Amino acid sequence: MIKIIRNILLSSVFVCVAPQAANADSYWQDNETIEQQLSKVKIIVDGNFVQVQNANGKYLCVYDLTGKMVKRIKIEGDDKRYELALDNGACYILKVDRTVRKIAISKAQ
Repeated sequence: MIKIIRNILLSSVFVCVAPQAANADSYWQDNETIEQQLSKVKIIVDGNFVQVQNANGKYLCVYDLTGKMVKRIKIEGDDKRYELALDNGACYILKVDRTVRKIAISKAQ
């Protein structure tokens, strides 16, 4: 779907602004670079701790299974580790931009 919209917009750029067609290529390269950076966000879960990489300035949102946001943490660094302090025995969804992870907090033994 994104590729179809991108092709429509790209053809519109060539039709409406033919003299700047050379700049359109650099525009799409910049867009692809942004998409590649977004896909590099990593969420690594270790028990009740989470490590977030390549997401400086973004937010880590934690949702319960009903979709209610239970925690929101601003990520301040390219490689940070946070304690979630969530209820044992429950399942949650972690989200940073487009990256989503499902987790289950196991009970302490």
